[in-house]
Parts: sequence; C-alpha cells; structure tokens
Amino acid sequence: LDPRNVNVLNSLGVCFGVRQEYDKALTAFNAAAKIDPQEVLALYNSGLVYLLRDDSETALKYWLRAAPQGKEIFELNIQIGRSLLETAQPDKAQIYIHQAATLRPESAQVQRLLGETYLAQRLTDQAIAPYKAALRTNPNDAAALSGLARCYELRNENMEIALSFCRQSVEIAPDNGRAFLRLGRLLNKSGQLEDALQAFKQAQALGEDAHSLIMSVEDRLIEKAS
Repeated sequence: LDPRNVNVLNSLGVCFGVRQEYDKALTAFNAAAKIDPQEVLALYNSGLVYLLRDDSETALKYWLRAAPQGKEIFELNIQIGRSLLETAQPDKAQIYIHQAATLRPESAQVQRLLGETYLAQRLTDQAIAPYKAALRTNPNDAAALSGLARCYELRNENMEIALSFCRQSVEIAPDNGRAFLRLGRLLNKSGQLEDALQAFKQAQALGEDAHSLIMSVEDRLIEKAS
C-alpha cells in the first residue's frame, strides 16, 4: 500500500530480525535508509543485525553513520561505546558512553562501562565514582566489583576491600577470566601464594594470558619451601 513508508519498512525489518531472517531484515532496513539517508533507526537496526551475525566491525560502521543524528538515543550511544571499548579504543568509547550516562544516569550498565573506559586509560580517580554508582544500583555487578577492586589495587589502597570485591566477583561470574586474574594479583600481593596460583590457573583456563604469573608464583613457592 505504501512501499516508501520508512516506519513500516523499519517495522518489517524488525519482524524479520526477530524471526532470524537476517538477509530479509537487512533488505528492509537498507530500503528505509535509501529513502531517508538520515533515518537513524534503519542504520541502528542494521547494526544490530550484523552484531547478531557476529560481524561487530560492520555493526560499528552502521552505528557510527547513525551517530550524528542519534545523539539523544541511549541504545545507540551505549552500543557504539561498548564496541569501541571492546576494540581497545577507550578514549573514543568514553565520548559515547558518557553521552549514554547523561541520557540515563540511573543505568548500572552504563555506569560500569564508563568506569571501564576510565580504567582502560588508567584514569583510576575518574573510574571509581561510576563503578560505585553501578554497584549502588546493582550490588551484584561482577564486572563493576572487579573493576573497582582493580582501581584500589592500582592506587594501593583499600586492599582488603579490593580482595573482598574480587572474591565476590568470581563467585558471581565464575566464567570471567579477567576477574580471576585480578583476584590472583591481589592474593599474590597479600602473600597468599597457593590461592593466587589457583586463581591464575583458572584465569589461564578461561582464556587469559597468565602463564608468566603462574611461573612467578610457582618459583616463589619453591623458594619458600626450600
């Protein structure tokens, strides 16, 4: 009835996406974008489809195209920020995640991601506040607990609290290798070598590069026993 109706094409694309008919979904979104190149939702939804197809690089390209017109869209900003953070671009990610935090400051997820962008840049002073904000909303946010513990470790303060946070983190998320790596570092610093070794081995098993840390702790245990 109305083949150039952008809203209908977007809705059709969403329906195809829900049915996991991704090629048809992209056809609908691309048609909407051709009719209106400034149509933010068509670009954003195209990015989501590529993300679902495990093509995060193309997804980010679509989202960045939508960014100038989508400054007030929370979901777009957080997706761009997360993608940039995952590709080791925390300085660029910070811009979009900060915008998302401005739009929805009560979101534990966005506060935790903001903390991660600061921590990735070793800006621990700035990272602490958003991590704490995330934990006020969601005390069981494993990544926020681990990140805040890492901030304390880097500042060499509140070490007992940091260790407690790390223990909580791995209990909540036992498949998080980075959390085990951080736990191992703190245990190592506190002289709990056996526990540190187990934490590092678990981190290694979960995909983290902890080989040199494992060797170092094993050497210390040998020295201690001799």
